[in-house]
Amino acid sequence: MPRVRRGPKRAQKRKRLLKQAKGFRGGRSKLFKTAKESVHRALVINRSKWDSLPSHLKAIISTAASWLNYQDNIRMVDAAEALETLVKEHGIQLKQFPDSVLKELARISYEIMRERASQDKLSQAVFESIMEFKQKISAWAKVSLQPFLEARSSL
Repeated sequence: MPRVRRGPKRAQKRKRLLKQAKGFRGGRSKLFKTAKESVHRALVINRSKWDSLPSHLKAIISTAASWLNYQDNIRMVDAAEALETLVKEHGIQLKQFPDSVLKELARISYEIMRERASQDKLSQAVFESIMEFKQKISAWAKVSLQPFLEARSSL
């Protein structure tokens, strides 16, 4: 007799998760494993809903978010070690892109986003939200994040 692997329940669970992943690009919305990772990493919380949650649920969500952050840090360490292996053992030279190339990529990216935004209202709203966020965060990054990274790199 064949083994039952939660047939309909499993299918419903997969379908629900893929529905939650709707809006992600490429395999992140169509392939179950990558969609699952994307949905679990996309911790976006509505502020008013967060404030209305009981404290024990806030603690659970905060713990889960901390765990995801920890996992991301582990991945960054793994990536740094892999990069170090490439440089030391395989003689790969690591170079930074010139500022002119980075500026040109940013310009092209902006043009593409603006072009997409002109196609429909939802894309326009997303574009405006991105630009608003970029404007708000850039001042903070200049005084906080950038000096912090520069100070840490000199050690």
